[in-house]
Amino acid sequence: MNRTIFKFWNILAVCVVSIVFQVTTFAQNQSILGKFSALESGGKIYLSWLVLAGNSCNDVEIHRTTDTLHFERIATNPGVCGSLSQALSYDFTDEHPVQNATNYYRLNLGVYGYSAVVAVDVIRIDPSGYQLRPNPMQQEGLIYFDNDNQELLQVTILSVSGQVTETFTTQTDRIHVDSSSLPGGLYSFTISNMQGALKLRGMFMVQH
Repeated sequence: MNRTIFKFWNILAVCVVSIVFQVTTFAQNQSILGKFSALESGGKIYLSWLVLAGNSCNDVEIHRTTDTLHFERIATNPGVCGSLSQALSYDFTDEHPVQNATNYYRLNLGVYGYSAVVAVDVIRIDPSGYQLRPNPMQQEGLIYFDNDNQELLQVTILSVSGQVTETFTTQTDRIHVDSSSLPGGLYSFTISNMQGALKLRGMFMVQH
């Protein structure tokens, strides 16, 4: 009889622990956010998020990393967030993101766990007028430059001997280079407007 009672209480204890674990896991995985986004402008990162109606949280922490693994808290949005009756928006500005790197952000929502991770590049153009990532290039690379007005530009990539390897147009502020198709060595590039006026000249290295 005593063994039967002891076994019953053991089973009941396991069931209670299991239920508590499942409820905790559900709370941590339940998303209370309608959106979470990051935008770079002027070397700063503007974060915004929306807490869905019917949810509340306390002291939301903003975390950042550049390697996707080792996040650190950079700020706390103090106080109660959310509302039972309506969705509410919140924002935070990272005044000092890591330059020339991809900055990854997440929110610590307390009992609701962490938000999804958002990523944004922060590129600081060198005095030369462009920024290479990576340098040297292996399989692919990006050349960043200023083109705030989204002007239509002509891009030409040349080998060290002056042979044209590629030419195309762009209205963005970056050039994607498929360096896997290029022999190792030094290359130059030019960026001109559609009237032929040179706006930028630079060089990059391909190394396999």
